Amino acid sequence: MAKEVRIVETASVNAWPPTTTDYLNGWQLRYSPGVYNRRVNSVLVPFCSSGDNFLDHIKVVEQFYWNSDLSSRFMDSPTSVFEELD
Repeated sequence: MAKEVRIVETASVNAWPPTTTDYLNGWQLRYSPGVYNRRVNSVLVPFCSSGDNFLDHIKVVEQFYWNSDLSSRFMDSPTSVFEELD
């Protein structure tokens, strides 16, 4: 089941790509100025753990979107390894 979920998530992310993507150890910080769609302006959380500090990543994400005048949004799924995301 996890494999199928990953395929669908990857297809949905690629269907409407952002104009800007920053990477943070497997996290994709996606941003498209002037577009107010939540998916294209959200963080794609990796399917596997990067082994890095979760809270440090959250701080970087929040600052990235704060600088872009957007709220921090996370695209999470059952395949994400970060149970801390709620």
